[in-house]
Amino acid sequence: MAKRPRPRKRAKSNAVPDKHEQAAIAQIEKHTKEYEDQAHTEEAAEAAEPAHNEAPSAPSAPPHDAAPAHNDEGAGVSSEDEAKPQKKRKRTRKRRKEAKPGPDPASVPGLSEAAQRAIAYAQTYLRDRDAWKFSKPRQNWLIRHILWSERIFHAAKQLAGVEDDTRRTLPEDLQACIAPALQLPDEGAWIPDEHVAVVAVYLQSIMGLGKQRILETLKAAAETKVPSAPEAAPQTPAAVAPSGTDTAESNEEPATKQTDNTATEATAPAADPAVAVHTDATAWNTLRAARAAETLQWIEAREAAT
Repeated sequence: MAKRPRPRKRAKSNAVPDKHEQAAIAQIEKHTKEYEDQAHTEEAAEAAEPAHNEAPSAPSAPPHDAAPAHNDEGAGVSSEDEAKPQKKRKRTRKRRKEAKPGPDPASVPGLSEAAQRAIAYAQTYLRDRDAWKFSKPRQNWLIRHILWSERIFHAAKQLAGVEDDTRRTLPEDLQACIAPALQLPDEGAWIPDEHVAVVAVYLQSIMGLGKQRILETLKAAAETKVPSAPEAAPQTPAAVAPSGTDTAESNEEPATKQTDNTATEATAPAADPAVAVHTDATAWNTLRAARAAETLQWIEAREAAT
């Protein structure tokens, strides 16, 4: 009986390739490596290529036509892009020259420490913006005291001591100028006249509703009317001496006459307190309106320059 042929074994997937396959793989790897080496060599050559091998650029303008690099003022510029930075620098210098920061607040006599710190805070904002750091308490202090100067404070202080009996006899618009309606700040808590400009510059930089309230307060103070004068109290007419006393008075001694004059001065009617209050209130309103108008002028000038 004939034997059946054995079935051939299937080659495993991980079988070792024969010599022809190995030679083909080696050839492919060789060409791939040569191509990669050539690509790296070309890239390195392009990176190290000297600048003189590039295409020549357009010839530059003659030296006498170009403006010197250090001359950034006065010289004319040919392009708008160069003119804009120059105009901006001139405008910045003009603002700094006009808005003077004023003297050192520590050297001003009578200023409180809180006033010195708040004014110095506004000066730093104008002089060195990089060194300036926002402070809500100092900003609020400047807003509350912009309408207070030393003269305004002393004028208001005269109104703070009005007695109740006198207050009840005053007109309503005059009563609004007297405490408790008038709240006096602490002693030394005011802004000197020489620091109004720098404080106004800082107030102009405030944004949003805060700035709107500041402008409304300043405009209302600038338009404040002088309170109406109180009616003068009726005075009793002086009594007329009898005609028969002329001869007696002529025979009296000088000492007796001096005594009579003193008595007459003592019995003269006193000045109406309402009139004195009106005088102080008029001075306070006038000074306060002038401060508000000056602050508004600085703010508007700053906004027009920006």
